[in-house]
Amino acid sequence: MEHVGSTSVPELASKREPAWFEHRRFRDYLRSSQDARIEYEQLKRRLADQEWTFMQDYAEAKGSTIRALLAQYRVCVRNIGDRF
Repeated sequence: MEHVGSTSVPELASKREPAWFEHRRFRDYLRSSQDARIEYEQLKRRLADQEWTFMQDYAEAKGSTIRALLAQYRVCVRNIGDRF
């Protein structure tokens, strides 16, 4: 039997779930694009300076930037292929 995700940790995505693949694509894009990496780093530094009552608020504050960077990734893949 192949283990493909967590069966004992609630909310941990299985490796077959779309969220897991999106996370991997985002990670790969940050590794391959210095501009994307710098943009994400600057965002995280700005957000780190703020007080957060709930960690989810911090995560949601990153959402629009992450979505924009993933859109850039998709454009790159369409233009040059998935070579990241």
